[in-house]
Amino acid sequence: SHQGPRQGRALYPYQAQNHDELSFEEGEVINILKEAAEAPGWLHGRSALGQMGLVPSTHIEILDNTKSQSKSRALTTAQPERMCRAVHAYAQESPDELSFSVGHRIKHVRPAPDDDGWFIGRHMLTGEEGLVPETHVEWENMAGPSALPITGQQASPPQAGARTATGIHAYQAESPDE
Repeated sequence: SHQGPRQGRALYPYQAQNHDELSFEEGEVINILKEAAEAPGWLHGRSALGQMGLVPSTHIEILDNTKSQSKSRALTTAQPERMCRAVHAYAQESPDELSFSVGHRIKHVRPAPDDDGWFIGRHMLTGEEGLVPETHVEWENMAGPSALPITGQQASPPQAGARTATGIHAYQAESPDE
């Protein structure tokens, strides 16, 4: 029995940053074709209008096609992914550490066993895993989506635009307006 594409519902609106991405509104249902092997953290999707493109997985809740009646159960059992964004660049000092630039997104994989103030993270652009210093990142969804109020006052959505620009040089501001 062929299931066909999975469906996802947009948790937040998203405006495409590149020609290969798909714009969508909050609540829009998108057919998820497959995970994007070339871009970790992104999915290949098709809108109801037939437009195709990449969608950020952080903005999509995968719907269970087989049991559409049990949406509330599916929501409570899903573990929210803890995502963070680098607020300071970090260059690895040992092979088990992760290098990243300001603005890069990192997924929390698990706490570091022996290192207080560090965690094992997966870089969303490179897919590499390594130790990340907590002092260099800002958490995007500390409490997870289930703790957000179901009103118009939701926390601002995670920004997926980190894919479009990457800092390649450190920059020190020379005046307050830089």
